Order: sequence, then structure tokens, then C-alpha cells
Amino acid sequence: MAKIMIVDDEKLVRWSISSGLKRDDHEVFCAQSGEEAIEKAREVDFDLVITDFKMPGMNGAELLKQLKDLRPDTKVVVLTAYSAELSMQRAVKLGASEYIEKPFLVDDIRELVQTVLSTP
Repeated sequence: MAKIMIVDDEKLVRWSISSGLKRDDHEVFCAQSGEEAIEKAREVDFDLVITDFKMPGMNGAELLKQLKDLRPDTKVVVLTAYSAELSMQRAVKLGASEYIEKPFLVDDIRELVQTVLSTP
């Protein structure tokens, strides 16, 4: 069981990913903003953070940078509906383990999470 945080400004996205990951017995936390995610990351050492790229306030790129400064070993998956703005190379350069485009299937997220968590 892993500790995973979902960061997205859309409640339905947080709920759907959270529900899917809880079926795999992960301990799931949710944040609706980058700022809230950083506060939670100060308190909890997450194995994985799944974050939206485009959010009001702190975007996914800034969140990724701050998370890596705070908890360098935390793995991060970036969600994006804007693949033209976020290439895999840029996501990896920022410190992401993977990225996935919206819309997605929850089972695809579950499979990606399993892959990312099993990668050293």
C-alpha cells in the first residue's frame, strides 16, 4: 500500500482517481491546489503525487519543482489536457516520472501507478 496524493482543481477528477486507487488499497489524499498540496507534503511523505498541469494559482510545473525540493524521492505523475504545452521530455526534465493525457480511464491511471511505484 502506497501513500498517494491527487492534486487537481476539478473535484470529479480527484474523486474518480481517488476511488480507483483506493480499490488497490492505497492510502489516498486529495488537494485542490498546488498550495494545499505543498502543505500536505510537509506533513506526509508521499510515495507518489498525481497532479494536474494547469491549475489556478500554482500550476503543476511549479508544484513539481517545489515537491522535488521538499521531498526529492517522491515520484510524480502529471495529468494534462494540454499535451502540446507539456511534452514528456519537459515533464521528465521537471522531475516527473510519467505523464498522462486527459481524458483518461481510471484503469489506465491504476496501471500507470502500479508501474511507477514498482520502478526504482
